Amino acid sequence: MNLSNLEMLQKGTISSIEESPVDKDDNPTTARVLPCTADSLVTLPLTIQWWLRGEMGNLQVGDEVVYAMFEDGSGTIIARMDGNWNGHIHGDLQVIKGNVEMTEGDLTLTSGDARLSAGDLEVEAGNFTLSGNLSQTGAQSVSGGITTQGDVQGANVKATSKVSGASVEASGTVSGSEVSAGSISLTSHTHSTQDGPSGPPQ
Repeated sequence: MNLSNLEMLQKGTISSIEESPVDKDDNPTTARVLPCTADSLVTLPLTIQWWLRGEMGNLQVGDEVVYAMFEDGSGTIIARMDGNWNGHIHGDLQVIKGNVEMTEGDLTLTSGDARLSAGDLEVEAGNFTLSGNLSQTGAQSVSGGITTQGDVQGANVKATSKVSGASVEASGTVSGSEVSAGSISLTSHTHSTQDGPSGPPQ
């Protein structure tokens, strides 16, 4: 058995996190590691894999990690020894093919827009809440409520409870226990909650 290959995987503690270089999200991409073996020297800067950078991996000096080393002194940090993950993701998340399904709980966006260029948005349990805009060409169906400080747009907008936004627009139907917005626009009719000088729009 060739033990040299096995020795490339090692355990150590983070000695320092280099300030540069950084990735597209301004997270440091390298760190030095102090091996756990006796009389070992701190490594050269090792690449931090993307899933461990910034708040995703939340690496701190002193944390135990698993890393791989090569004969030229280069290497990469591949895991936390405690196996923890705080659920944070940096950057954009794109599903190339398939579905995103949430069967329980709330989906909250505190800023920005939520866009679906095709297909349907379905939340089987809980509420959909964001402070930006919700826009899609398909249908929106939520078992709870749809709430946004921005606009709600879709072919059909359906919720079992309240639908609320700065404006609600649909080419089809809008349904909910209560629908409230600065303006509600359907293909054949537009109604504004702010009456003009001549009264409600006809």
